[in-house]
Amino acid sequence: MLHIPTSPRSTIRIAGAATLLALLSPASGIAPAAHAATCGASIPATATITVDEAEPVAPGEVIHLSGSGFTPGQRLAVKMDRDAYGQLGADEAENVPEATRARIEVAPDGTFTAQELIVPRYQADGRATEATTHTVNLLDNDPVTTACAVFTTAPAYTASLDAADDNAPATPSPSRVPAGSTARGPPPPP
Repeated sequence: MLHIPTSPRSTIRIAGAATLLALLSPASGIAPAAHAATCGASIPATATITVDEAEPVAPGEVIHLSGSGFTPGQRLAVKMDRDAYGQLGADEAENVPEATRARIEVAPDGTFTAQELIVPRYQADGRATEATTHTVNLLDNDPVTTACAVFTTAPAYTASLDAADDNAPATPSPSRVPAGSTARGPPPPP
């Protein structure tokens, strides 16, 4: 006999668990639907996160996450655009190859501040990160938690023309060249 919960709290728990399971499940062989950078309601409702950067960031750059309303001592997994980038914040024992940082640990007052996250250059399927809006999701299953924030990425670099010669080829602007790279101009004329 199947028991259907009737209390609102049980229903919320089941809905939250189903949402969390869907977010933490490995991607199937089916191509994901186009991602709309929107966030649903947080579970618990008090959980909020913000991306501290107001301006767009280039892939490979760091964003900072701050949050409140979480369970003290909780360790939150980090994902971006649902499953498009895999689990970016995972503990070593989870054996997640795409992780670039540990889970976010919530302080005794239910907050965390300026936690760094490197914006990936590529999605799990090898596609480049596009200049658009993205979501960062924080998740846990004990207690069931899901919270989301939206941020924007810029192109990996910007191009500009030399003011003296409008016909000159565009070159990357050093301000948007990824860390560890160099800006190279066009090859010299033959």
